[in-house]
Amino acid sequence: MLKVKATAEGIAFRKQPVISDSTLIYRLPLGTVFTVTEPNAAGKVGKNDQWLKVKDPNGAEGYVAAWFVSL
Repeated sequence: MLKVKATAEGIAFRKQPVISDSTLIYRLPLGTVFTVTEPNAAGKVGKNDQWLKVKDPNGAEGYVAAWFVSL
């Protein structure tokens, strides 16, 4: 399983890959580790305008902006 780490404070964990108040679940601290749940996602990490489907440390599924995470 691919793991990525938040590179920004207050990274948004969203229910859909869209920047909107209505998609925000909550924000997580710098250094939070996510498990990527989509296949072949390594190429998206760190890229602008890309999203990753992930599980947070509690096992909840959602999306994070790929440009705010690193391997």
